[in-house]
Amino acid sequence: MNTLRAIGLVLLCFVAVLSCKKESENPQWDVDILAPLVTSTLDISNLVADSLLQSDSAGVMHVVFEKNLYKTNLDSLVKIPDTVLTTLFSIPASIPIAPGTTIYADTTEFAFGTSGPQIRFAILRRGMLNMRAVNYSTADLDFTLQIPGAVLNSVAFFRTGVVEAAPAPGDSLVKLFSYDLSGYHLNLGGISGSAYNKLSYILQMKTSAGSDTLYSTSNLPIFKIDETFTGIFPEYVRGKLGQDTIMENSSASLDLFRNIRSGILNLKDAMLTCTVENGIGADARLKINYLTSVNSRTGNSVPLSSASLIGNTININRSTETGNSSDPVNETFYTVTLNKTNSNLVPFIENLPDKLSYSIYLTTNPLGPDISGGNDFIYADYLVNTKMRFEMPLAFSASALTFSDTVDFVSNPEETFGNFRSGTLTLIADNGFPFQASFTLLLLDENMNVSASLAGNSLIAAAAVGGDGRVNQRRKSYVAIPVSEEQMKYLKKTKKIITQASFTTIQYPRLLSIYDDYNIRLKLVADFTYMIR
Repeated sequence: MNTLRAIGLVLLCFVAVLSCKKESENPQWDVDILAPLVTSTLDISNLVADSLLQSDSAGVMHVVFEKNLYKTNLDSLVKIPDTVLTTLFSIPASIPIAPGTTIYADTTEFAFGTSGPQIRFAILRRGMLNMRAVNYSTADLDFTLQIPGAVLNSVAFFRTGVVEAAPAPGDSLVKLFSYDLSGYHLNLGGISGSAYNKLSYILQMKTSAGSDTLYSTSNLPIFKIDETFTGIFPEYVRGKLGQDTIMENSSASLDLFRNIRSGILNLKDAMLTCTVENGIGADARLKINYLTSVNSRTGNSVPLSSASLIGNTININRSTETGNSSDPVNETFYTVTLNKTNSNLVPFIENLPDKLSYSIYLTTNPLGPDISGGNDFIYADYLVNTKMRFEMPLAFSASALTFSDTVDFVSNPEETFGNFRSGTLTLIADNGFPFQASFTLLLLDENMNVSASLAGNSLIAAAAVGGDGRVNQRRKSYVAIPVSEEQMKYLKKTKKIITQASFTTIQYPRLLSIYDDYNIRLKLVADFTYMIR
């Protein structure tokens, strides 16, 4: 949080201005140094990231943030496991085989895919074909491997190679081959062209033309081929996806309130827009069983209550293909909007959650496993996604709402602060916000333990507010931060600083809006004793 970092970094500014040292052979003495260190103006963007802020026509600031709650995993819809094919060849006779003779040629159809979705066509994002060839004979063997249904740039898969002879009779020679299948288009109709999850390959083996004569021994193997399709991940599939139900009980982290450690926040209003996007070419039915705001710091949980979203069955039509490879899918959407009138959204957010726990059921093709006639489809980057868009006008009241953040200190504090003894930092705050504030700096040693704390001796006063709820008078405060000699000793060993700031709105629990012209002007002045040697 930028405001907390600003508070923490004032000490670093103190270092930058006052860290010069004087050395002399004369005896040491102390001098007092009074110097302004930093002047800064902070607005609401220093409390909340610019990317989350919007201003309405009245100038009231709104916090808007989006969170992907749930997105389907492609593996949960289509998963193509590793497939291993083995060919072991022998001749049931002991005969000589001349060089250049074809000894094996066969077309094999095999299952490629899962027992769930029936795939007719696929495009691979990645995948490998690994081949392990063993030659038991004393002749070199040439092989040809073809997969007519695997096509890249209009060319079917075709590879040739040589497996050298075994070094001696009774021995064998093993050779490994790897082929990248990324980008290949797979026709999984098999030999007939009308099947699903079927791929065929053609393997041919012959003795090399320049090799020795092969002398086979009856029923002893001549060669063995193991082919493994592995790491197959599709970019696109088409076929019959079937009817399947996916259940997920999980949680999603929420960073918006991660720096808030304690306190009470009361909101005037909030809005949540939940959008379910269906990017798959199959109808979908989604049900959110529960969605809970979880504050891990307090242990408090607030389940969301909404008849239109929680426990409600959401039917989403299938998406369609555009024919445009750069934007291939026309997604379908289902949107629900919640506010304080149709849900308990306000207390749901006031719980200051750091995560959202949820339970979701998703059913594909709820009307039947094949109502498209085998034309269901999935693109890997267009799945079912549940998005949450939260919007909160910064109209609230807060009581001791405490933020905390950890910042790095100087790299060598012993050297930087070596000659400083004690003194006082004075923070002059000209506050245009309708809340008072106090802050504390916790010094951390090399073991990340708190060694000492520095705190102001008074509050930063809140600006005055008129009957319309708008600030009508700024307030100036002088906050002294004493630093004793003992605290200075710890400061010289500090590695990091925890900055803690606590805010309470004026006239609490009156709800006050934060406008885009509000700010606070800060000036830090140091009055320190400096030892000159």
